Amino acid sequence: LRSGAQGSRVLQDGLVLLKGALALPAQQGVVQICRALGVAPNGFYEPRTREGSMHLRMMCLGAHWNPLNQRYGPTRSNVDGLPVAPLPGVLWQLVADAADAASAACPSIPPLTPGVCLVNHYTHSGRLGLHQDKSESRASIARGAPVVSVSVGDACDFAYTHVRPHDADDAIGAARPQSVRLDSGDVLVFGGPARMLFHGVTKIHPNNRPRDLKMIAGRLNLTFREL
Repeated sequence: LRSGAQGSRVLQDGLVLLKGALALPAQQGVVQICRALGVAPNGFYEPRTREGSMHLRMMCLGAHWNPLNQRYGPTRSNVDGLPVAPLPGVLWQLVADAADAASAACPSIPPLTPGVCLVNHYTHSGRLGLHQDKSESRASIARGAPVVSVSVGDACDFAYTHVRPHDADDAIGAARPQSVRLDSGDVLVFGGPARMLFHGVTKIHPNNRPRDLKMIAGRLNLTFREL
């Protein structure tokens, strides 16, 4: 974690943006690790939910998240049955530093213990609808164990709200989702009172990345959770 990068922004209680937290060498390191793991037989694949294809490619580390039953397991049960690659220690250390920085900026965010990482790659047309991360254990969710989201590559618009999406559409005067831009090297942490935020990716900004970052087009997003 790059110390004192561009500062911590508390967007609301439990939601912290660490702007420019990862320097370019760290971003390139994330790309190299994900590239090496992603081309393996148990690497990136195109996930499908009960509603159809997701607009991204996914790889799980530490445990596999099955989008059909929304449960975690040791094998890629909805794909090919292969075992899941372990979560690399170097990636976890990166996240641990970010989580500590977020807790320092917002004490309502509790500490995070090692768990799982979902790696998503979005093309320029990629997106992800508003949802909650709620497949983790009841104990983890109850204590507000944070989700740590790392962005590398093209910038995106990240939407978030406490209101269930269809409720916001139906209710008169209901608060609309807020949005924040996430650039390459940003780390977003939400936990404690913000753990169950509805959130999603509404837009990818093509070719908005560090000039010297070497990776394919699109956005790489790593989200770390406690099981």
